[in-house]
Amino acid sequence: MSSTASLDKLELPNGIRNIGGTALGGKYGIPIILKETAQTAAQTTATTGLISFTPTKVTGRYIIGGNMVLNSGTNTGTVQFTINYVDSAGTTHTQDVLSLQKADGTIVQTGTAASTDWKVCQTTIQIDNSGTAISVDILVTGSVHFLASAYLMQIG
Repeated sequence: MSSTASLDKLELPNGIRNIGGTALGGKYGIPIILKETAQTAAQTTATTGLISFTPTKVTGRYIIGGNMVLNSGTNTGTVQFTINYVDSAGTTHTQDVLSLQKADGTIVQTGTAASTDWKVCQTTIQIDNSGTAISVDILVTGSVHFLASAYLMQIG
């Protein structure tokens, strides 16, 4: 393929619609990024709707992830990444906590500590066909300064 070839001409071989059991979206067999946020400016209070996406009224599977940096040496509070959605059984999930991981591999539900970079552990959800919005929020208690970003991908 030449370096100027168009991606529009690429096709998956017949019958390939998933890799390792994960359904592939889009024409090229890659997940579709539906929402992504740039890193926020420094925040000190809870953030609702860091991501908010209203899907069509069909069932689907999504991956959510992100990053958070506690950017002050004097943080004394805590932060949590949460997700809101309606699952495939019709159950409403409000502020389900997503795990956070530090560079040393430590995984926690609540971020604490000063000047720490937290990766949001990816999670997969399956939604119903209600068309209810999927949203990511950040909960804050105490005194915390942070930067955050998040993404939502459709995989099936």
